[in-house]
Amino acid sequence: MFLKRLLITIQFKITILAENTAHLTHCSEWGFSVFVDDLLNKKKFLFDTGFSGDCVLNNARELNLTLTPLDGIILSHGHYDHVYGVEQILKEIGSTSIYAHPALFAKRFSLKKGNMVYTGMCLSQKDLETRFGVKFHLYEEITEISPSVYMT
Repeated sequence: MFLKRLLITIQFKITILAENTAHLTHCSEWGFSVFVDDLLNKKKFLFDTGFSGDCVLNNARELNLTLTPLDGIILSHGHYDHVYGVEQILKEIGSTSIYAHPALFAKRFSLKKGNMVYTGMCLSQKDLETRFGVKFHLYEEITEISPSVYMT
């Protein structure tokens, strides 16, 4: 029996735009964001938005990355260091789609020196839709966002 093998090449360029160390840029912060460029399918996504948004935008400029047009923002979860930058980034790039789990807007707190501190999503879904024209895609199951890009 003759067995054929299909080889599929997926090419991504992933650039870290925010995390707690600076290597090729001047800005770092407690937070996380990466730019995902799906070269094969010509799609661009921002995965998380960091804490301030300013760090992401500054580092993108320093690295000569153009964030527009953006095919969407993927938010991994609703902790402040991954999502608080969304407002500043949307002010800069304009409306786009946001892909996330429905629990993105769950209330999250941290205990700091005996006090409960809110650490969840900074804006409501309605506020993001109204102020920035965001279109939400909220999924609980594994979902294809675009060819080669899936949410789990």
